[in-house]
Amino acid sequence: MFFDRAGRLWVRRSVAQGQPSEADVYSADGKLFARVTWPARIWLDDGFVDLDRALGITTDSLGVVRVALLEFAPAAGSENR
Repeated sequence: MFFDRAGRLWVRRSVAQGQPSEADVYSADGKLFARVTWPARIWLDDGFVDLDRALGITTDSLGVVRVALLEFAPAAGSENR
């Protein structure tokens, strides 16, 4: 769990290993605001996340760490973004 720069609470959902990561995003009033997905290989941390995009970290097969810019899409079946 973490808060994004707009103060929304991100709660990571449990997914099968290797499947895309998912999080439910809640507004300040506690209502579900959105569900977002991103590639499993990218780690997100608070401070660099907005609803539409984020900076994440990924490590390649040689162990080289890289910064990844993500643009989010809603999860299947999500009515919110």
